[in-house]
Amino acid sequence: MQTTAVDPFQLKLQEFRVFYPAVATARHKGMKTKQILKLLTEGGLKLYPALLEKLMTAMEQAEGTPSCELCGQPLRSWATELALDNERPSGPASNSVDEIIASHV
Repeated sequence: MQTTAVDPFQLKLQEFRVFYPAVATARHKGMKTKQILKLLTEGGLKLYPALLEKLMTAMEQAEGTPSCELCGQPLRSWATELALDNERPSGPASNSVDEIIASHV
């Protein structure tokens, strides 16, 4: 019997693929990384910040930068969003963003 080595990153990338549009939209609407990670965990996908960054970068390379599901605008790259993250105020994001992520669970 032959076994195939499976890359753990590729497995996580496959799991993350369904969440990608919602995560990109959440970032576009101003949700901080910590809150995105919390919602992903609640949805069954446990990630840490560096892995989320790698997954977003891989998805952008594979599929290009997405458009916002709410307004249709092209979204900034994940690297740009991370740079803006420190400028965003802390606090709850809008319910519509929470609903978008929850709908991808």
